[in-house]
Amino acid sequence: MAFIKFNNVSVEIPIFNANNRSLKNKIIKTATVGKLGHDNSGHIIVKALQDLNFELNKGDRVGLLGANGAGKSTLLRVLSGVYSPTKGSLECSGKIASLIDISLGTDQEATGRENIFLRGAFLGFSNKVLEGKIEIIIDFA
Repeated sequence: MAFIKFNNVSVEIPIFNANNRSLKNKIIKTATVGKLGHDNSGHIIVKALQDLNFELNKGDRVGLLGANGAGKSTLLRVLSGVYSPTKGSLECSGKIASLIDISLGTDQEATGRENIFLRGAFLGFSNKVLEGKIEIIIDFA
């Protein structure tokens, strides 16, 4: 069964050459809602995610809401494998696909059904697989 499980996941991103630039420090502190720290070598780090724990199972739906700098994009990057957790662990079973552009693989002139097959082909699904899932996709949309 497909699932995603975050176990005390944290992500810290180092910011190099920021120690002696007061304007840059002020902008970073404002943009990161003050979630700054220092690593062992004295570099500034942004604490993008801290001790996240949750589990998603097949059929779950999730919406991410939060202010700028809250960690929404970082969470999605961890899920898609772009970032690795600096602490904790991430367990995944099933397929995870990143949608860089939600309209990628669609045609403005095509019908909704045609776009399902276009987008599906872009993601590597055969027409046979899509034909078996088209009603579920339409209901979800």
